[in-house]
Amino acid sequence: MADCPERCHCSSPPKMHHHDPNLYHQDGKPYHHEGKPYHPDAKPLPRRQQKPPAPSSSGTARLCVVLVGFFVLLGIIALILYLVYRPSHPHFSVTSLSILSLSNSTLPFNTISTSAQVTILIRNPNKRSSISYDSLSAFLSYRNQAITYSTQLPALAQEPGSALALSPVVGECAAIPVSYDVMEGLMTDEMYGLVGLRLVVQGRIRFHPGPFYGRWGTLYVRCDLLVAARNGFTGQVPVLGNPNCYVDP
Repeated sequence: MADCPERCHCSSPPKMHHHDPNLYHQDGKPYHHEGKPYHPDAKPLPRRQQKPPAPSSSGTARLCVVLVGFFVLLGIIALILYLVYRPSHPHFSVTSLSILSLSNSTLPFNTISTSAQVTILIRNPNKRSSISYDSLSAFLSYRNQAITYSTQLPALAQEPGSALALSPVVGECAAIPVSYDVMEGLMTDEMYGLVGLRLVVQGRIRFHPGPFYGRWGTLYVRCDLLVAARNGFTGQVPVLGNPNCYVDP
């Protein structure tokens, strides 16, 4: 090394402390501590905590879609079952009627004594539904006024697509009080040989569509008959007109 001038002092350049290039913060930036030189025992600054991200609404939307699809599927299944097992009203018809007794009296008041045997045919048009009948009763009326008391009928169970026939005796010759117009009208119709009667059947009905059981409902059957009957005649009489009945379950 060359000699230094007298006025100059030879000295080596100051030593610089360099940071370890391999020391970094957790965020990837080099570690500096207020310009101080790196010390092996120096602790890194704590990492700044970040707020958790807001929950996404995609999970709620997916759950709503699943629930809507589930209820739509249930509705479609219920509609298919209803269309397949939907029950239809049973068909009632009167096939024959026999007058056993028909008389009237004016003492001590106007009464009519009637007894008749009616054959009722019940058809179940359902191929997948059976029918149960309970608390059945039947009576005859003339001009919307009963001329017999109600006769109790047995409980019935009808298979799908089957037919049942009943032949109850209605009235049993019990005297029924009636108005004067009803008694005079019945006597006049007997003179002409055509009597309009109505058979009413009431009770309860329940359908059994496939594996399901329905609730008990009210059954009301109205059969309007026109029979060829004359005064004092007993026995089977012709049933004229439409023998089918109106059913209101």
